[in-house]
Amino acid sequence: MITSLTLAFLMGKTPMELFSHGGPIMWPILLVSFLAVTVVVERTIFLVMENAMAKAKDILGKGVKFCKDAYETAKESDCLLIVTEWNE
Repeated sequence: MITSLTLAFLMGKTPMELFSHGGPIMWPILLVSFLAVTVVVERTIFLVMENAMAKAKDILGKGVKFCKDAYETAKESDCLLIVTEWNE
């Protein structure tokens, strides 16, 4: 498999020279490529977090209620205690 850097080397041009030689169509290609990588990274993080939540539910059992955010946690509570490691 020939990578783009190897291909650029074989053609005697740097990747930036190939990009500029490609013309104006290279900018939309670059933008779409960046968006695709961003979506893949975001979806990967989401799936890892979902799997971690499922494993935590299995380990901790039914005695713990899991919430999606801090506001859902505080909803219908009589008292809220925020504990931090801050030295104040």
